[in-house]
Amino acid sequence: MAAFDFPNSPSNGDTYTANGMTFTWNGTMWKRTSPSVGAQGAQGHQGAAGAQGNAGAQGDTAAAGAQGNAGAQGAAGAQGAQGHQGANGAQGAAGAQGAQGHQGANGAQGAAGAQGAAGAQGNNGAQGNAGAQGNAGAQGNAGAQGNAGAQGNAGAQGNAGSATISGNADNRVITGGSGTNLNAESNLTFSGSTLKVNSTTGHSYLKLNSNDSYSGTIHFGDQTDDDVCQIWYDNYQLNGLNLRTSESSPINFYTDGDKRLSIYSTGLIEAATSFNNTYSSTTGITPHIRIRNQLGADNIYGGIQLRADRNNGAASIFNIACLTTSNSYESPLVLQSRNSDSNFSEKLRITSDGKVELPTTNSTNTYLNRKNIGVGKISTSDRTSITDVGAVAYDYELDDVMVYRNGGYWSGIDNANRRGRIRTRNLRAAINFEQGYAMTSNYMAQITPLHTLSDGSSLAYFGSPFQHMGNTGGLDNGPYWNRNTNESSDGLVADMGNTAPNAKVSLLCWYKSDSNNSQGNNNGGSWGPDVWLFGDTRNSVSGGFGINSNKPSFHYGSNSRATATSSPSVTDGNWHHIAFTWDGPNKDLKIYTDGTLYYTNTNLTSVNSNVRFDRVGSGYDYAYTNAPQNMAAVLMYDEIITDAEVKGAYYARQFTRDSLH
Repeated sequence: MAAFDFPNSPSNGDTYTANGMTFTWNGTMWKRTSPSVGAQGAQGHQGAAGAQGNAGAQGDTAAAGAQGNAGAQGAAGAQGAQGHQGANGAQGAAGAQGAQGHQGANGAQGAAGAQGAAGAQGNNGAQGNAGAQGNAGAQGNAGAQGNAGAQGNAGAQGNAGSATISGNADNRVITGGSGTNLNAESNLTFSGSTLKVNSTTGHSYLKLNSNDSYSGTIHFGDQTDDDVCQIWYDNYQLNGLNLRTSESSPINFYTDGDKRLSIYSTGLIEAATSFNNTYSSTTGITPHIRIRNQLGADNIYGGIQLRADRNNGAASIFNIACLTTSNSYESPLVLQSRNSDSNFSEKLRITSDGKVELPTTNSTNTYLNRKNIGVGKISTSDRTSITDVGAVAYDYELDDVMVYRNGGYWSGIDNANRRGRIRTRNLRAAINFEQGYAMTSNYMAQITPLHTLSDGSSLAYFGSPFQHMGNTGGLDNGPYWNRNTNESSDGLVADMGNTAPNAKVSLLCWYKSDSNNSQGNNNGGSWGPDVWLFGDTRNSVSGGFGINSNKPSFHYGSNSRATATSSPSVTDGNWHHIAFTWDGPNKDLKIYTDGTLYYTNTNLTSVNSNVRFDRVGSGYDYAYTNAPQNMAAVLMYDEIITDAEVKGAYYARQFTRDSLH
């Protein structure tokens, strides 16, 4: 059976006849009108499928016809036998896509006739109304499968078109894209001499990789030598990143257009900077080179090493290091070098406060003991802060070369006028508490290496004071008077013949409380200070020179006192030098602690006429008074000595008969 080829754009009532059948266009669809369609018979047996016809050429697509109305559904007749499958018509050339026609109404289901050949595919019509479902007929035999139509010839190969380049512009490097698209990279350009990677959204990368343990190498050169300089990474021999030049010219590093660092062919490294900064001793410098340890912890260092290798495998090494400590900005500098046994030892240290420390081997031990040396001039306060035995310093305030003795004190060794440093003019009594063996007489003369008083009258004692005097264990491990706080029955007398209102006296001694704040922290009472040093509170005599509220104080009347409140505490368990100068006729009082003046009163009135000053450690054991626990190196003058002379006695510390003559 030939394929149906319905005409395009039919008019209502047009007919079309093919394969013994006539179809009429009813405005919406082609409807078979001859032969007439009878009522739906019973379904016959399913016939064998007909052979598949050859596919015809695809014709132009016609405009879609209007969809006809669906016919009424007839009663289902017996299923007729299925006719043979007609061969497919040739495929026509594809026509232009027509407008979709209306779907015609389904006609009544007749007995299944033979399958006609497939006509050309028209535009889809409109969907018609579904007809009534007829009764299912008996299943017919399947018709035989028709033969497949022949394969049509392939169309001719079209002409090759050109690829599309996106974003093309001068000097842009072309990279592949999808399909026929190529990309002109705006961030990758080559101008004939310059290859430029310019990322606008993040980091730019140039990667050179090789297929072994060596990475790619960058070579630099010119027209005559293309291998003047190379940069490469060596992972094979663990040599890391390498920069090499084959010429004798230096490798230079620039910032902001200026050369900052050069490495010469001889190995010399030179940092070049230009800044107009002047040096200030109190302001940090702008460095040329900085070696920085960024760990951010205490007790680390930033270091530089100087090394000279020998041909036997040994090496001479000198290290320079800046240390951190637990203090915020403290910056000690140490110099360290290798010893002949290949170990290292520190050779010099400069502390953050400018002290120079030279380590030296102790003569009896193997450890190192640092010594401090005052270079040039050193002040008295700086010197006295040093406590290393054997330290030597020139004290410009004393005009003397001083040495720190094994006993824990400084003494002068250069200035002949200052070796004693204790004024002997107007000195009436110098008591150091040093006793001879098995004393039986002249006790006061023995413990007083210099005096101008008569033993037994003006130079005397009461009670049993000598039983508590020892030749060691005191100041600088020397002699001292060690007593209990309630020993009111013991005392020394250096009677100068008058009382405080009419006297000019200077009274000096060393004092130590047994422990911190163990005595002298109260304010005394009606008859005297908390700790009496010079005076006599016995027999209801009020007043005396001593300690109130942890500071040196002059108790000059009933509950009347003048205290050096700015002085540091003298009751902290350490030895302190205390000095009073009192000019009774002019009412002038000065109080010193450790050689420093802390109190001055040039008009101290209302001093009790009975106040004594020439009794040492004497007093009545009132509930508010105490005997001094430890005294040493007592000096008593019947004249006012100067500030410098007070300081000289402080520096002298202990004294002997030899040092006073």
